[in-house]
Amino acid sequence: MLESRSIIHIDDFDFNNGQPIKGRYFIILDENEETSLVLSVVTSQNYIPDSLFKHGCINEPELNIHSYVLTNTTEIGENGFKFSKDSFIYIQSSTVYEQDLSKLLKVYPEESIDLKDKMIQAEYEDLIYCVYKSKRISKKIKARMTTILERIQ
Repeated sequence: MLESRSIIHIDDFDFNNGQPIKGRYFIILDENEETSLVLSVVTSQNYIPDSLFKHGCINEPELNIHSYVLTNTTEIGENGFKFSKDSFIYIQSSTVYEQDLSKLLKVYPEESIDLKDKMIQAEYEDLIYCVYKSKRISKKIKARMTTILERIQ
């Protein structure tokens, strides 16, 4: 169930960092045999200026913006999934990170994880490249994005 390109929703997700506990969407960017996943957090909070707003990658270092926008009019899932609101992945180490699958499943059993759809391949590749270009992710995540890009080219 939890594999690359999966769009999932977890009710009552707790980051354990003081953020409110609430339902959260995630897109799984990568998984490996060591049971870790790379997750990207999706939010409906918009911090993108109207002049830059578009679907896809927005990289404006001079404005301190590196984000991936998922507009509510664009189907991103193989079965037609699209977010009901414009949604955003603000690419930084706190929103694109590794998660040990066994630890995740101890807190959130598989039956509490709602698989919404699988991301369309072209959209997934655009997202991976956008994350790869970020200077705000860890070297470990950058290395995993490099491996994915090599695999899909």
